[in-house]
Amino acid sequence: LKLRSRSHRRYGRHSCFGGPLVGMPFEYDASASYLWTALQFTHTVVPSVLIRPTFWLFFALHMGVFTAFHMGYLGAALDQTSMLYIDWRIISVITSMTTFFEVFYTNNVFSRYLRLYQWTRQIIGSLSNFAFDMRVHAGESHQPMVRLATRFLLVSVFLFFYELNGQISSDEWDVLLENHLIYPEEKAILMKFQYEDGTRHASMVVLHWAGRVVRDTVVAAKAPNNVIKGLVDRLVKVREMQQQIGDTMKLPMPFQYFHLLNMMVVVNLMLWAYGMGVTESMFSPIGFFFAELIFCGMMELAGQMSDPFGHDEVDFPLHIWLAHALWDTSVVLEYEYTIGAGGWEEVAAKFPALDMKPRIVSEVMVTQTRKEHVHFKEHAHFKEGSMSLVARCCRPDENDTVAAVYHPIVVSPVRARSGYTEETDTEDPPSSSRRALLSQTPRDDWNQVLSL
Repeated sequence: LKLRSRSHRRYGRHSCFGGPLVGMPFEYDASASYLWTALQFTHTVVPSVLIRPTFWLFFALHMGVFTAFHMGYLGAALDQTSMLYIDWRIISVITSMTTFFEVFYTNNVFSRYLRLYQWTRQIIGSLSNFAFDMRVHAGESHQPMVRLATRFLLVSVFLFFYELNGQISSDEWDVLLENHLIYPEEKAILMKFQYEDGTRHASMVVLHWAGRVVRDTVVAAKAPNNVIKGLVDRLVKVREMQQQIGDTMKLPMPFQYFHLLNMMVVVNLMLWAYGMGVTESMFSPIGFFFAELIFCGMMELAGQMSDPFGHDEVDFPLHIWLAHALWDTSVVLEYEYTIGAGGWEEVAAKFPALDMKPRIVSEVMVTQTRKEHVHFKEHAHFKEGSMSLVARCCRPDENDTVAAVYHPIVVSPVRARSGYTEETDTEDPPSSSRRALLSQTPRDDWNQVLSL
């Protein structure tokens, strides 16, 4: 069983914004060569396996058998009539059973890992969606109440992920206070809902506060009655997903299965250590080393995926996700549209009707081939000579971080066949003649773009 102290958990000692970049998904190139990928050491499970004493214990057992055999102490191991002889058909039975049980265990752990990922992302994504709905239905005149309801929802989500690791620490409370997501008076109330037996209700209480604010805001805005139900349903959905995550984390693979699997792995490694040790080949230690590494690596990887809210390489980068969610929600909540001071009707009157004529369909493909590989593909409609923000040029900066820059480009028609003219050629032009030739020269006249 993988038992980790609270000090090793991400939210035990690090804030969601200032913590180290641990648990970040490693982006890899699936088209890279097999040899280059196999030789990677960082961002793999290999370091976690090699630091385990049991790994080296089994390897030392194999080397002891291998050395004793070549020194003549186990020479009778090759005699089928000897008690020291081991038949590989016996080993293959245990190996087959262990492989099946280990694959089954890993598959179930990965399915659980994906479910936790989906629920976590849905909870975080609901933050900006809630702010979107609240601001639409409440209007600008009730913006302070919209902020309050959204802030309570944010605090509930933050507290829920903090509570997954036990009692909320003082550092975690400081994170909320420093970012003005919670205030000392509210903290004093919520501290009453942390009990010594591990029961935690702070996140649920704050979520209920958000529902009460939603009701008062919608009533004050005189919005339709079904608006209250829709917004409260969003909050209830968040609560349901929080409950699903909590229940799933409390229901791992039964210990009885886990115990049998570990017992089979131990027996299998012991048989391998002896069976591969009593051979004449000098490559026996190499074969045993990698066979043990693969078997133990699968167990280690499954153990890491069973708790994705920790600090391992495969764990969720919650501190990054929550920081981005706070940023996205703040943008939706606080942006200002100042073009039309007289309302949306004034803005709508400034723009003419859309042109319904068919356009040239163009395709833009930009590929950056340095350390990262970025592919961008977009279909758009153009008018000859028009300026469009279409080409997305990706370039790495000095830290090999890809930055996306949009450039305006001019679209001009393409004729696929020489000599084709609308006056002389009555046949339908080939499909390639309807594509666009996109100039690669950046244009700095942004005023021309904004005037379209």
